[in-house]
Amino acid sequence: MKNLIFNWRPEGLPEDWELLLAADPSQRIIATYLEKSAFLEARREGELVGLLLLATTSSAERGEIVNLSVRPSEQNQGIGSQLIQQALAYGKRLGYRRMEVATATTSFGPLYLYQKNGFRVTSVEQDYYLKCYDEVLMENGLLVKDRLILTQSL
Repeated sequence: MKNLIFNWRPEGLPEDWELLLAADPSQRIIATYLEKSAFLEARREGELVGLLLLATTSSAERGEIVNLSVRPSEQNQGIGSQLIQQALAYGKRLGYRRMEVATATTSFGPLYLYQKNGFRVTSVEQDYYLKCYDEVLMENGLLVKDRLILTQSL
């Protein structure tokens, strides 16, 4: 994680879209959470290499990581974990009691990352992606159907 700079900012930048769409292929869905999110960026030598969006929720006691992506060339170097740990610390400062994240049952890498960082599966939303996305999604050779909710107490 040499030469990485992490910075919170209140809004998105045009350069964010590549990473946003890598984590969530629907511009329509992303648009639903952009305005209610704080952006945590990771930069190396000025280049955006990672991005996490932390949304405010209807409950003042809960934060939600709604998007997390790291450039493929920068993955497996701890950047995702750093982004998560900074989001957890930020959530504590805001007074959140728990942090939540949702991901597909087929998202093996993100599932590993979130669990490695202390999140636990707390519920399943069956057929979420079939109902909420306009296109059929495939990941890791599987049809994306169900969404897992993972939480962590702060």
